[in-house]
Amino acid sequence: MIEFPCKSCGQKLSVKEEQSGRRIRCPKCGSVGVAPDSSDKIKFHCESCGQSISVLQIHAGKKGKCPKCKASIVVPSATIEPAGSAASGPSIPSGADQDQYEHKSDLPEEGEGMDPRLIVVICAAAAVVVVGLIILVAVILHSGSRPVKKSDTSQRETAADSASRPVASDSQLTGTSTPGLVKEDIVSKEPAKSSAAASEDAGKLDLKLRPKPGQKRHLRIITEDNTSHTTGGLQTDGNSITTIGLELEVKQVDANGLAHVKVTYLTIHEVLRTAQRHKEYDSTKPDTAGESLFSAMIGQSFVAKVTTEGQIIELDGLDEMHRRIAEAAVRKQEEVLRRKSEGIGLTLVPIEERIESKKKGIEMSTRIGKEGVREMLGNVIVPLPLRPVGIGDSWQARTSLSVARTGYDCTYTLRENKQDAVSVEVSSKIELDEDKPLDSEYPSAGRVRTTLSGSCQGSLEIDPQTGWMLHKKVTLRWSGEFKESPTQQRPQGSTTAMSMEIVTTVEPID
Repeated sequence: MIEFPCKSCGQKLSVKEEQSGRRIRCPKCGSVGVAPDSSDKIKFHCESCGQSISVLQIHAGKKGKCPKCKASIVVPSATIEPAGSAASGPSIPSGADQDQYEHKSDLPEEGEGMDPRLIVVICAAAAVVVVGLIILVAVILHSGSRPVKKSDTSQRETAADSASRPVASDSQLTGTSTPGLVKEDIVSKEPAKSSAAASEDAGKLDLKLRPKPGQKRHLRIITEDNTSHTTGGLQTDGNSITTIGLELEVKQVDANGLAHVKVTYLTIHEVLRTAQRHKEYDSTKPDTAGESLFSAMIGQSFVAKVTTEGQIIELDGLDEMHRRIAEAAVRKQEEVLRRKSEGIGLTLVPIEERIESKKKGIEMSTRIGKEGVREMLGNVIVPLPLRPVGIGDSWQARTSLSVARTGYDCTYTLRENKQDAVSVEVSSKIELDEDKPLDSEYPSAGRVRTTLSGSCQGSLEIDPQTGWMLHKKVTLRWSGEFKESPTQQRPQGSTTAMSMEIVTTVEPID
């Protein structure tokens, strides 16, 4: 431990020996100085017993006691000859203790009752007179800058130092007072936060999701699918356009920036065309048949928990939403089924059993099951980079592909930075080969082997202030095969070849 007085106010300061030569800020007066180098010591011998003593130069001229024989001693000036010379006193007697005296808060005092603060002032003045030039050189060498000014300008220096250099924590320093340590060697100790890295990040965008509680956003997702699949030699081609209106309401944002976003289905419009049929559903019109699952979805909601990087870490209330949708759909069909069964004497399955069966089907759905919901949210909440990015910088994130119950890695590249929007290019190459249970909760349902290849290309715009997605248009093309293992229900198993082109557009609802 190195203990020394502040040159401006005399306050006793204490730092670890490895902090010697470092710039120190006095916690009392705010002035900045340099901690003495632990190697700059005065070595001499006790004239009474020959004990070897070593103290810092700042103690030159002080009175004290020999740590061995307790005889009264005076620390010689720093200019005295090295230990063992005639000027330093008698040589060390044979067999004498070679341990050096290491200073504490000061040398042991000689019982004169003098105020310790006055001793510090007197010693500091003596040190300046005797070794002024040496101290001046040491300050210049160790600080790497001009000599530090006295307390009349210490406030300006403190402000400048605080703005340009981090200050050490209290755990790094011990003693009667804890001075602030200016970390001039932070580059070598923390390369991840080096000045080169800071310079590199200058002028870059720190894209983060910064929602505010109570904030609401209304978005429209338009998905156009062109699909072709072949099962058992039978090929089916189809086209569908689905438009979903969503409300995203920020319910709360916790201390870590995790946003709780309530997602509500506002409207659904779907047009489905195949060679065999044409079907349309519009939630803004009456559902006279009462058979569409979509009609039960309107007004339903769940909560997505989203990090500042746009990562969806939890879907809260999704199971309850699935049950509400199942119950609403079953009860809408109740009257239709009852009318059909009355004339022919059919017995209806209890409604609770039908609700559970419908709920299970919803959970397996690629549209509103867990994977389908994640894919939908991925269209309105963009994954953001972990660190600041500039034009041409890229980052990667996992994207859900609900139809295959899997995902793929997507690359996002910053292309343009405008005042009100940031343009990002989206691209990926898809190569999948997976074997997994068809239903993880029911192993008896069998397994499916999925092999896919394809690509994704498009662009999106982000609000640089809030991190919310503003617009998006992406085209996904892929083809592959789904091979289900044999089960009790399908002893031969099944193989489906499929290809899809999906164009997704996201836009705000006025």
